[in-house]
Amino acid sequence: SGINAECPLRPGNSEVVYPLFSIIFTFLGLCLISMLLVRSWFRPAPFTTYSVYASLYFLPSITIIHSILCGLIYYSFPYLCIAGSLFFTAKLMAKNLETYSDVPVNLRKYSFTGQVISHWLLHGYGILAVVTYHGLSFWYIVLTPLPTAFYLLTLPFSVECEKE
Repeated sequence: SGINAECPLRPGNSEVVYPLFSIIFTFLGLCLISMLLVRSWFRPAPFTTYSVYASLYFLPSITIIHSILCGLIYYSFPYLCIAGSLFFTAKLMAKNLETYSDVPVNLRKYSFTGQVISHWLLHGYGILAVVTYHGLSFWYIVLTPLPTAFYLLTLPFSVECEKE
């Protein structure tokens, strides 16, 4: 265990997150180096110097923002995946399905079926990440197709009434 640690340190935790944290810094550093090298090879037109100066300000500021906020992004990413999959599933279903007769027609379309499967994969990834983080049962992965099933079950209630 570590110094003043209340729970034992598990080896490998920092090695898993560290590449995700540092790859952004590596990319931004390579952007800065390549910009400086490429700019020195060419004589830029007067209007291109503003974009170079802007990037010299933006790259360090993006680096600082990432170093401060990356923990929030890594913590909230599974929840953002779940929320995004719910939103895009509802948007896809509302756009393509008005009645039950539209379901078989749209399931024959590869684009519709592929989008539904990709939303399921995104939703399943979010559920799996949350379950793993909180140490819950892996049976929650069964809830992956639930948003699609809920939309299909409530489809008759969402059809507009015809006005006389």
